[in-house]
Amino acid sequence: MTPEQVGLPAGGRRRVKGLRREEVAYLANVGLSWYTAIEQGKVHPSIQVLRSISEALLMTETDKEYLFKLLIDNNAKDMVSNNQVPLEIKKVVSSLDPNPTYLLDKIWDIKYWNDSAEILFGFSDYIKNIKRDKVNLMEYFLISPNIRKLTEDWETKAKIMVGRYRAEYLQYPKDEQFINELDFLKEYPLFREEWKKENLDVIQNGNKNFFHPDLKNSSFKLLVLQSPEYRQLKILTFITEN
Repeated sequence: MTPEQVGLPAGGRRRVKGLRREEVAYLANVGLSWYTAIEQGKVHPSIQVLRSISEALLMTETDKEYLFKLLIDNNAKDMVSNNQVPLEIKKVVSSLDPNPTYLLDKIWDIKYWNDSAEILFGFSDYIKNIKRDKVNLMEYFLISPNIRKLTEDWETKAKIMVGRYRAEYLQYPKDEQFINELDFLKEYPLFREEWKKENLDVIQNGNKNFFHPDLKNSSFKLLVLQSPEYRQLKILTFITEN
């Protein structure tokens, strides 16, 4: 890749072809020292950082898939394959009450949630009305009448969720559990059509609004928590802003 391909001046003589390290860092909006540490394998970058680097380098989907796989720690503990949620993680989720909080695994199955999450999202009632004995966040967002009531401009948000699901999938592209879940979700037209577009997004901290008749305050701050020991699990907690 040449500087001209990414809109940078060629500059003077170069010892090697391609972009300099500082140019890649600039294009990806990543600090030079941090980018250097990533190159040298000294730090574990987030999906968001990897996404920025891949876009800066104009990577193909195949290249992105490989890059995202670098994020996976092969020694990470997968304690949820048999519905075994670590007790200490459950305690964290419960302790965050009255902030609605739930626990996601790698395929977005919601493995555990606290009482406030039940009040807001109605997971127990939802699961009674579907054919499966689990709550998958992606499917919930696609078909739950409750989330449509809670969410302004639901269709746009649902499309964004598909992009986020793709980002998760690229970390586990050969995982049989993920592939089976993906095949199931493709039965839903909106998911199937958005998946073809190959858009990417990530779950990240930010402001959220839910419209619920029992809520005094509809504004929340989403905080995503992840343990280095259980990297395939994410805790999503919605903190009230007042």
